[in-house]
Amino acid sequence: MQTIGEEVLHTGQVSAEYASGVLTLCIVGDIDHHGAAALRRDVDREIYFYRPKLVLLKLDSVEFMDSAGLGFFMGRYALCKTLGCAFRLIDPTPRVLKILELSGMDKKLAIEKVYRGGQKTT
Repeated sequence: MQTIGEEVLHTGQVSAEYASGVLTLCIVGDIDHHGAAALRRDVDREIYFYRPKLVLLKLDSVEFMDSAGLGFFMGRYALCKTLGCAFRLIDPTPRVLKILELSGMDKKLAIEKVYRGGQKTT
């Protein structure tokens, strides 16, 4: 599905939407060592293709994540930093947020929680 100024891509574990310099990537399912390589390939392809000003990684549909997920986040953060774009994690589930906090990555990565009513918290 493609419209002027906006494109939407759907693959097995990630959907991507690009508009006005913002690439929003919605991850669905688990982020673990079994699927991290394919997920990394799909996400990196979108980042390199669009060269956005901002990458938003939506995590509201991720229920499980292991250390491969932490590596995935840090790798995308490093890639975005190299390309000169901002990187944020959006709406991590409570389980994912807990892992981010325990690992200390919540201090390194920008994390936003957006409630369904549109209210933002940090």
